[in-house]
Amino acid sequence: MKLWMVALCLFTFMSCTDIDLDQDFELDTSEVELAVPLFSSQMSIPAIADVSKINGNIEILQDGTIQVNYRGDVVEQSSTQIFPPIPGIFDLPIIDTVQSIQLPANAQDQISRAVIGDTNIDFTFGIDASELVEIEVTLPELSLNGEVFRRTFTIDNRNGDQSTIASGLISIEDHTLLPSNNQLTLRYRAIDEQGQSMILPMATIGFDVFTFNYVEGIFAERTFDIKGDIITIDLFSKWISGGVDFKDPKVTLVVDNSFGMPTKSKVNFLDIITLEGETLNLESSLLSNGIEFEYPSIEEAGSVKETTVIFDKTNSNIQALFSEKAGKVSYDIDALINEGRPQDPGFLTDSSFFRIQVEVNLPIDGKVNDLVLQETTDLDLSSYDEVASMELDHIISNGFPMDMVIQVYFDDATGMELDSLYDNGGLAIDAASLGQDGLVNNSSNIEGTTMIDAIKMETIKNAKSIRVVGRFDTQLYNDPVRLLDIYNLDITMGAKIKLQ
Repeated sequence: MKLWMVALCLFTFMSCTDIDLDQDFELDTSEVELAVPLFSSQMSIPAIADVSKINGNIEILQDGTIQVNYRGDVVEQSSTQIFPPIPGIFDLPIIDTVQSIQLPANAQDQISRAVIGDTNIDFTFGIDASELVEIEVTLPELSLNGEVFRRTFTIDNRNGDQSTIASGLISIEDHTLLPSNNQLTLRYRAIDEQGQSMILPMATIGFDVFTFNYVEGIFAERTFDIKGDIITIDLFSKWISGGVDFKDPKVTLVVDNSFGMPTKSKVNFLDIITLEGETLNLESSLLSNGIEFEYPSIEEAGSVKETTVIFDKTNSNIQALFSEKAGKVSYDIDALINEGRPQDPGFLTDSSFFRIQVEVNLPIDGKVNDLVLQETTDLDLSSYDEVASMELDHIISNGFPMDMVIQVYFDDATGMELDSLYDNGGLAIDAASLGQDGLVNNSSNIEGTTMIDAIKMETIKNAKSIRVVGRFDTQLYNDPVRLLDIYNLDITMGAKIKLQ
């Protein structure tokens, strides 16, 4: 019965790996020995690169090189956020038969043409005398399908019971507005019963909030906060020391723009934050000089232009930054509209937008500097007193072009190390050999046995977790190492247990 309890314990002991259940238990009746297969695992780059499925993915490039990509959230600003609707005009007095009405737009914006959105207009007229008055109102700069805005009203106060009239809300949606100096002209003609023109003693005009489906004109310089984002880089989340000197890391900025006016970026910051919390600034002339965004011409209204900017080792210090175990990429970007170009005509529509996405591209093709990978699994051997000693047999095949050192630690409940499996700092494994094409042509293989005596077992029985640590280093090689999806580290381990 106790033999099976020991087997069950060891099965649980290495539960983080794949166990081959097809092998048989072998019992040496003369020495009471139990042979137990512990685990057989294959480690590849997708297993090492603990990439979040939420904002990251692993891509295999055409040459087989592995690239890890991280994308930030899409940051988008709409036309109403950048050019908010114009406030309404309420009960503006009309003091003459011809009157200019100033649109309450930004005084520095000169609107030359606009298509009105969901906007209403209203009029109120009043007379003093007990008579009938016919009123015709026109707005020459406002038209629909080529027809100038025109409305007629009648005030019949001959019985003294209708001295005023209110038009109610009149929709001017889809009307075309062609203002001059941001002004709209109102003309009215009031004719009394004798056919004489008159100035009404009371007249008003009102608009609710002005919205536009399309606006064309010359727009003042503006700075808009498009806000920023933080991209979490979890590639290094399992690596507890060392770093990767990436050969060609990149940060890609993609901007979609449907505003029809010159726009330039103002990058307030684009920082790399290490796992230790240190903030490192990305430096590039592209950041200091600003990035000109592509934008549609007036003839291309409704289309979207894309601008892609890549920060790499040729135009920035990004390669040095990503050798420091990056944990996050943090950025904040503003848009500068018409900077230094206030006389260039432009346009916007009700659906215009800026859309910005930042992507981090990390081709795992570089140098690994004493990089440490670790996995921890729960362990409990405290109830098994019958084990006198244990032999651990291992077969390891290193298919990576990197030297490796593997160590197994036994830790207590606080994470304090109690003991380790291998002497001399760990089990060293040579790098796989490379062919003339720079690819692995032969794996490096080792087999061996490690004895755990009764004294060591007394210590290990107090362990509450087992920690497997692997170290990689390519700094001894002159050329960067390419890590491909076909490279693996295969480990098979079994135990022979002698019972008291």
